[in-house]
Amino acid sequence: MRAVDFSASKTRDILSLVQSADALVGVHGAGLVWSVFMRRGSKLFEVFGGNRGRENMHYKKIATYVDLEYDCTTVPRLHCGEECRSKMARFIKGSG
Repeated sequence: MRAVDFSASKTRDILSLVQSADALVGVHGAGLVWSVFMRRGSKLFEVFGGNRGRENMHYKKIATYVDLEYDCTTVPRLHCGEECRSKMARFIKGSG
């Protein structure tokens, strides 16, 4: 697993990264639009926090259109505690 700051990366580097990634995990926001370039069957995990609720399902729709596995979680504030990390790990490993 590798953390990447898309805002500090070149477009071609981000494109190459998401095309080769097995999974993309991120907080709800514009950076998740890169999921449209992922390989079919890859995984997208979205973290909702603050005032963003699960009714805001733009990236779930994108995942459906481009044939990605999708899951999400909601955290009360943008801090991913143990429960959040465990859910992400199970999803990425394919057991949840």
